[in-house]
Amino acid sequence: MPATEWEVEEAEEEGIKLHFQATPVRVIGENSRVTAMECIKMRLGEVDASGRPRPEPVAGSEFVLQADSIIAAIGQRPA
Repeated sequence: MPATEWEVEEAEEEGIKLHFQATPVRVIGENSRVTAMECIKMRLGEVDASGRPRPEPVAGSEFVLQADSIIAAIGQRPA
């Protein structure tokens, strides 16, 4: 999710830990409740038709974040 430098700074001041260039792979749950989310690190690859580097997964870089809720941030406005 894109963020300005000041947004990152303010989030970190509030104690939020950010994972840059990572993407969710799957939500892990137990008894119909979220317990974690598996992610994988990404690297910037070749430039695509839009002129931006295309993110590519880094093999073997999967990691799990413990969680009791997940909020999908897929836009800047509510749907």
